[in-house]
Amino acid sequence: MPSLRTLKRRFFDGPALLNYPGRRERRWKPLAMHFSNWIYAFFVRRFTVAGGLLLAVTSVITGGGSASMLMPLFLFSILLTALFLANIAIGFLLRPKLTILRALPTSVMEGEKARIGYRIRNIGERPAWDVLVDHIPVNPLIRIPEGRPYLAELQPGEDAEMSAEFQVERRGVYHFPLPVADTAFPLGLWRWGNTGLPNPAVVVTPRFPRITNLPILSSDAWSDGRQLASAKPGQSLEFLGCREFRFGDSTRHLHPLSWARRGVPVVKEYANELGGDCGVFLDVFCSKLDAPWQGLKPESKRLSASVSLAAGICSQLTGRNCVIQLHFHEDTHEKEIPLVTRRELETELPCLEALAAVQFLTDSPRELSDDELDVLSQTPSFYLLVHRWQDRHEALVDALQARRVTVYPILCSDTGQATCPDYVTQVSAAEVQSEEPLDLQP
Repeated sequence: MPSLRTLKRRFFDGPALLNYPGRRERRWKPLAMHFSNWIYAFFVRRFTVAGGLLLAVTSVITGGGSASMLMPLFLFSILLTALFLANIAIGFLLRPKLTILRALPTSVMEGEKARIGYRIRNIGERPAWDVLVDHIPVNPLIRIPEGRPYLAELQPGEDAEMSAEFQVERRGVYHFPLPVADTAFPLGLWRWGNTGLPNPAVVVTPRFPRITNLPILSSDAWSDGRQLASAKPGQSLEFLGCREFRFGDSTRHLHPLSWARRGVPVVKEYANELGGDCGVFLDVFCSKLDAPWQGLKPESKRLSASVSLAAGICSQLTGRNCVIQLHFHEDTHEKEIPLVTRRELETELPCLEALAAVQFLTDSPRELSDDELDVLSQTPSFYLLVHRWQDRHEALVDALQARRVTVYPILCSDTGQATCPDYVTQVSAAEVQSEEPLDLQP
């Protein structure tokens, strides 16, 4: 028997059908909302549409018959109730024993179509009829054009593999409900079945434009503006040869035999494969009119375009073998919103996944502290992406330039901004979200 504390924790964690067990929401919710989540999970799992309508009609007829004392109406309500209870009893006796496995892609690009794979096995001793697969409603932003998979019959010991196509129109991190394989046999009023194991969240990365003529910022990574040099020699596994030791070389690459033979320190030299650090700073503070609301109101075009532009720049920098430093503010439900950093060396996917989970904040923006500026100044060059130019952005550019950091500010807006300084490159949200290549030369 679970303790009262365990039952309380399970109640506030929410139904496992709709979420991961134990993944409690960090933000506060009213007690009535927790009750409504449990009631909703019970109804969508057990009741069919016909069963819900029959329950509503039976409740109305029973209430009306009891109030008016009309004997035919009251007897009719008893008949409907008996029919509903008989369907539950027969379905319980003939309930199937099924196992279901669901395969979801870990990441998919915004607007692209992907497929969900299912494998169902009947481990019971009797056939399963009218099996509806994964019928639990998902996020309204997830569209399943072909509908949910359906099995008319599954004999004992048989396996069935099927798939369904889905599409997500907006970036984000989406959790699917538990996979279910239920049957409403015999009358289609009540469901019995089994659930499967949960899947990891599906990360929908932002769709980004193909950028041409991305300005090459001055840093130690670029020797003459065209050739890519390594900020830390010896990061590759490709051996080139031996040479004399120079100041700054790693002592781990010393070659003792060559040193003894020539009488001077000799180090092993490797090819340079990685570029220098290059930062991308995304401003996530916005007004309440531009911010999304509870998944019903989408974010404005300029906000979506700024995230897409950041994803495109990260993709370009990855193609140039740069080490990407992605900076943005993240709401961690603390008193002060911290500045977080994502660092990636070889692929843009972690940066895209971080941008997929970016949430725009309506709090009052604050000035960066000296410690945060010192962290930013460790990167020799920056792309600053904003959706509305303000005085705090100009102060940030001045502070970074005072620390000898090269900053390339880009304003992504709807119609442009006349009060923007001349050194800021302005692009429209329509250009970013179009299929045409985007030119970022000033």
